[in-house]
Amino acid sequence: MVREDTIDIFEVKTRNERIQGVNDIHEAFGQLIMYLDRFGEDYPTLTEEYTLRGAVLAEDSELDIGLLEPSFTRRNIGYFDPRRGGFLLPMGPVSL
Repeated sequence: MVREDTIDIFEVKTRNERIQGVNDIHEAFGQLIMYLDRFGEDYPTLTEEYTLRGAVLAEDSELDIGLLEPSFTRRNIGYFDPRRGGFLLPMGPVSL
């Protein structure tokens, strides 16, 4: 998603591919990290012009956010679950 001065990249997990456990979140987190890295490699001029951010969007997850928080916040990766109130961990600028 491109906005005025940010580019947001998301890994989306719907109910059909629900995040139910640690293995599922590891997969989603890893995929997002790879997307962010690849974007920086493929579009280096855009990463200079825009702030790059990323988030995992998980519909109806049951994970303890406390388990995710250290890894997600260290990298400014957000975690969003609409059924649990939206952003449970905020997203911020990602350093490549």
